[in-house]
Amino acid sequence: MRKTIVLSEEAKEDIFSLWQYINEDNPAAASTLVAKIFEAFDLLSDFPLSGRACPEFTSDIRVRFVKKYAILHRLSEESLEIIRVLHTARDIRNIVD
Repeated sequence: MRKTIVLSEEAKEDIFSLWQYINEDNPAAASTLVAKIFEAFDLLSDFPLSGRACPEFTSDIRVRFVKKYAILHRLSEESLEIIRVLHTARDIRNIVD
């Protein structure tokens, strides 16, 4: 069953920040990356368990990767919440915990 995607405020800020940073040097690449991230959201909406479980955070957080970005998400009865969208070079564990 298709889930409604809900973006946390942090995830919205993450996406805007990554677009803004990449856009400074390459506007086309920034737009392409954000489009790929939203395509991943659409795929997660159809297949919410397709991401890898992340027991290192909490039992309900899963991750899906788009290039070097980790999409951290949580499934509920009503929706799929996108918690964060973070570059994999960042210390994700300290950001999410």
